[in-house]
Amino acid sequence: MMIKDYRRYYLDLKENARGRFLRVSQTITRGGPRSQIALPAQGMIEFRDALTDLLEEFGANDGGRFKGDLPEERHMKVDNKNFYFDIGQNNRGVYMRISEVKNNFRTSITIPEKCWIRFRDIFNDYCDKMKKSSDSITAENNLPTSSNSLK
Repeated sequence: MMIKDYRRYYLDLKENARGRFLRVSQTITRGGPRSQIALPAQGMIEFRDALTDLLEEFGANDGGRFKGDLPEERHMKVDNKNFYFDIGQNNRGVYMRISEVKNNFRTSITIPEKCWIRFRDIFNDYCDKMKKSSDSITAENNLPTSSNSLK
């Protein structure tokens, strides 16, 4: 969980019948609806790379109002879902809106620029854990049958 201003962000690694996914939720402490997106595990590395690219190109430690051009929208499709990454700016600063669109239903979360690095680091940690888990399953499946009987 991360707290920024009046918002809380939750990153939860989940699993259902369709596989593993990362649920990213945003709540506002003054009430209001919970916004959330679900990223399938196979899209997590591409998502992390998109965050890293944005951080490298536009930074997040300026503290002042961004003076240059904001980056263009980015998009990725995973299975029957579309994810959009939009960078915007208002009187509170620069933010990223991540939207999930499925069957013409759109849900989104807003992440302030000040916490992009922390968001990316948490996300990267989940990517690493998923890779280790996947690598260990692959290694287990490639063991000779005699080794499997020793477990």
